[in-house]
Amino acid sequence: MAEVHPTASYAEAIAQQVTGKRADQTRRFTSGLVHYVFEVHLDDGSAVVVKAGANDRRQSLAASVKMTALLRPMGVPIPEIIASDLDARLPWVMMERVPGTDLGQILNSLTETQRKQVAYEVAQAQKIVGQLSTAGTFGYVTGIGPAQHRNLPDLLDEDFARLRKRISHAGLFGDCHANRLAETLNSMRNRLLEIRPIAFLHDTTTKNVIVDPIGGKVGIIDVENLCFGDPRYVIAVTSAMLLVAGQPQEYIQAWLTFSGLENDEVCELYVCLALLELMSEHGQNWSDIVVHSNEQSRSHLLHIFDAKLSCLNAKVAKG
Repeated sequence: MAEVHPTASYAEAIAQQVTGKRADQTRRFTSGLVHYVFEVHLDDGSAVVVKAGANDRRQSLAASVKMTALLRPMGVPIPEIIASDLDARLPWVMMERVPGTDLGQILNSLTETQRKQVAYEVAQAQKIVGQLSTAGTFGYVTGIGPAQHRNLPDLLDEDFARLRKRISHAGLFGDCHANRLAETLNSMRNRLLEIRPIAFLHDTTTKNVIVDPIGGKVGIIDVENLCFGDPRYVIAVTSAMLLVAGQPQEYIQAWLTFSGLENDEVCELYVCLALLELMSEHGQNWSDIVVHSNEQSRSHLLHIFDAKLSCLNAKVAKG
């Protein structure tokens, strides 16, 4: 029977075919929720990464190739693509293995100086991307070109509807939490209408920033599209992840400072939206990886969400 999704042996065959070297050991990265991503160690001591997908992921893999061709020459530290076959039965891309570990796994072990350095490197990468033209539009794009929306509230409404659908499908959180946030979002609409779009990488959170604490280098992975909007959004998403993980927020403040961005009520709204997105991931299944959920983790997430939203509403009420 033909494979319906990529396996470790499929990744090994690709690596051996491209490099001419034998695969010694392979492991799957479980942090990626869209594709099947494998680290393949070869018999000469080197390693490569094979990102593959089922047939329905062909378009997103093609987007990653296009984004790499656009952003690497600009100086964004994205892994080099070694080879790809987007027409294969199970499409794939093979790229260099960036040295280091996901930021979220080692943030607590980094020194204050190292955290600031990582924040600086990520901020610099975002500034490079921010040079791209948005044509005054908002939304997600692959490469250069106008996005779908004419203002930020319309983009946030689209994202909000997506999160509501996920939460409803999983049935693990009640509708009341999204309803409360919807009221706050609506009350801040005029402020959101004033924000002009800037291009940014929307996934440079704790999962797609690879840090080599020894070499001091930072790499960015899983870039398939850009967002035209408020670059503080990705910082807020990272903040929400750190809050839930019980990790310090100093990295967030350093990132904002190096970016010259303000942490205001709009930024706090983004954190609440990011916490709602984390709710929406509970119980989901992406590429055979189930996001597990239990009563304790849901209660912990709701406690943080309630506290952040209540604080935001109090500030909004004061004007």
